[in-house]
Amino acid sequence: MTTTTAVDRSPAVLDSLFQALASERRRTILRLVVDRSETGLTREELASQLVVVANASSLGVINDDDRRHVRLTLVHRDLPALVDAGVLTMVDDGTVIEPEPVIEELGIGDAIATESADELDSVFEALADRRRRTALAVLAGTYQPLSTRALAADIAVYERDVTDGALSANEVDRVHTSLVHQHLPAFNDAGVVAYDEITGRVVYEGHPVIQQIKLAPDRPTTDDAAIALANE
Repeated sequence: MTTTTAVDRSPAVLDSLFQALASERRRTILRLVVDRSETGLTREELASQLVVVANASSLGVINDDDRRHVRLTLVHRDLPALVDAGVLTMVDDGTVIEPEPVIEELGIGDAIATESADELDSVFEALADRRRRTALAVLAGTYQPLSTRALAADIAVYERDVTDGALSANEVDRVHTSLVHQHLPAFNDAGVVAYDEITGRVVYEGHPVIQQIKLAPDRPTTDDAAIALANE
């Protein structure tokens, strides 16, 4: 088995992790590996189990071409994506697959077992962005609706790791624009927050998947390139 190490919660790593989990197929792979976490799974064992899952969910019979496609997609697309996202690891020269500690530490194993596939796709897609995770952390600590402007200011304060007075109006404006045109619509579509475009107010009322995940705000950065990217 692998040695437990500290979980990397850097923004880029979490972006990749949640993006990889915004796929029902990859979540199925993860569940199968977690179920065999004591012994690990070989690629062939995992491919065989995926064929069984595909056969159970199919209205027809899975033929040899379907089985070949399952194996090829697993080896060349899904496993590399999940390994790169830091949720799975390959040991024994890449023949055995095991879950990484991040699955347990972030509560992902419980989260992916709670809701429908479509809902999980949209929630993980929404979480695959640093600014949205920060917005969620701000909203989760607020017990009443916030104006989008106030939310933008709180996010800017955290991203720059400064006080309110050190922020320029332009910095808040940039965050506010990204919120109303990109991030809040994505959260609203995923059912994560309630966003009223008319009143310009937003509130987080709790979500079963989010409540399972041990999510904290991404660490502030002093890297100019990362700050410029966040402000786009």
